[in-house]
Amino acid sequence: MISRPVFATVTIASLFAAAVTLPMSGCAMTDALEVSAFLPPPPVVESAVDADETAWLRGKELREGERLQEASFDSQKVSARWIEAMMTPVLGREINKTATPALHALIKSSLKAAKHVSRGAKGRFYGRLRPFAVHPEDETCNREVRDDLNAKASYPSGHTTAVWTVGLALSAAIPEKAGAILDRAYRAGDNRWICGHHWKSDVDAGRALASATYAKLSADPDFQAKLRAAREEFAQSN
Repeated sequence: MISRPVFATVTIASLFAAAVTLPMSGCAMTDALEVSAFLPPPPVVESAVDADETAWLRGKELREGERLQEASFDSQKVSARWIEAMMTPVLGREINKTATPALHALIKSSLKAAKHVSRGAKGRFYGRLRPFAVHPEDETCNREVRDDLNAKASYPSGHTTAVWTVGLALSAAIPEKAGAILDRAYRAGDNRWICGHHWKSDVDAGRALASATYAKLSADPDFQAKLRAAREEFAQSN
């Protein structure tokens, strides 16, 4: 298993607990104003900025071998297909619209909510430069993807918001695989700062945004029905 840097470690249990215990009030997040009610702006305190710089330097060191391959894969555009390809080896079976329609529907629903709230947050905090804009000499782990990114849309990490929201949903649908699902989703977030496409604090904010998004989704009867259907589908395929 790929090792995780000590300074980037947050317990999976604490993040999952945050997702299911956040109060519903203030988490509707239908626009940027509601997002800004609980998500703080990006760091401006010197010590916090220094921590991001330290993580960026550490990320460059980690861009090799298996971790580089994984980080490069995780740099592609957010989509259900990307999540399904990521989670197929984790779940031990092919995950796609045809083979697992209920899981696909759950992933699509989770992604839709995550993308919506992420756009609101980007609008509220638009303007933070990405690491490669501050350090133009950095090729990142995927130069082609880097050149397609908006250099002024670093905070929060939309990829992290998406993958952590879906990870929480899949872990609820398939609790027997929760540890492996959340571990892979967590690494996908970390790979954003390892790649140099985001600062570490962007990723931390993305997870917080995802936790609030999932808390809101959990109160939706239609989403609960999708969870049950995905759970039943996975159980029947065993």
